[in-house]
Amino acid sequence: MLHTSVYEQYTERLQGGDAQLLSKMKPFWEYLLPEADRKLLKAIHKSSNLSKYNQAVLAFFNQR
Repeated sequence: MLHTSVYEQYTERLQGGDAQLLSKMKPFWEYLLPEADRKLLKAIHKSSNLSKYNQAVLAFFNQR
């Protein structure tokens, strides 16, 4: 729920497109779950657009 709330708030407020939103959300994961599975975190950090980011996040939550 925390991720969804932060993501939605940034989506509403930021106007720089995907790149700006991704630049805000990627560091969020290091704060939220620094000890999470490195493979899943790497997929999140390597995502270059929102579609890939959302797929990686979904995979992360499905794994838990």
